[in-house]
Amino acid sequence: MNIIPRILILFLFFFTSCEDLNTNNTNHQVNLKDIYGELEPLKERILTEEERDAMSPMKIVSSFIQGNQRFIKNNLTVRDHTKMIREAALGQTPKAVILTCSDSRIPVEDIFDKGIGDLIVIRISGNIISNEILADMEHACRELGTKVVVVMGHDNCRAIKSAIDKDKSGNLASITLKIKDVIENTKNILGPRNKQNSQFINAVIQNNIQNSIMEIRKESPILNDLEKNNRIKIVGAKYNMASGEVLFDI
Repeated sequence: MNIIPRILILFLFFFTSCEDLNTNNTNHQVNLKDIYGELEPLKERILTEEERDAMSPMKIVSSFIQGNQRFIKNNLTVRDHTKMIREAALGQTPKAVILTCSDSRIPVEDIFDKGIGDLIVIRISGNIISNEILADMEHACRELGTKVVVVMGHDNCRAIKSAIDKDKSGNLASITLKIKDVIENTKNILGPRNKQNSQFINAVIQNNIQNSIMEIRKESPILNDLEKNNRIKIVGAKYNMASGEVLFDI
């Protein structure tokens, strides 16, 4: 058979099939509203500065705990992000600054069921403190009116394990050396002091959270004074990778 008739046959077959598909789609089109309902977003909006300022630090922490429970139960708030982007473009009134690890398995806003403009998130392996991080926190609390600083570690932290192994390869040393004293000061733990001992690892993770909080208060007179005057609250938290639960140390 000549190649041109073959092409014509294939074209006619394809065109006929498309018409059949269009007919079927018209007759059997699935209506997503029948399955999911109207999918109307909740009427959540960006808080005004006055509304945010009316919230106490503990009320904000309480909202995080409640939001975390919604995250665990897979009942996150449906948000109209398009609208919230436009609202947030006019200015920001974040409730909290979260210092946490750079681990990709920690979706911070989702964990606390928060949206655009709610949080300032700072990520660094091992949730350690540096001058640059303190500068971000100071700006958030003093200039933007943020009321809560959360230092959030997590279980099975690779940065902690690398520090226990005394890994100083490349630029990783700048992180592991920051955790060195925490490891040395973690005592009274049964078993070997290595990354195979989960009890030891968890103790170092918890102590590292508290050490970062101590450094914030020591190295930032601005944040320390704000906390002493009850303008802000600095708290520790630990995220459980398996359950999604965040336990606060208040």
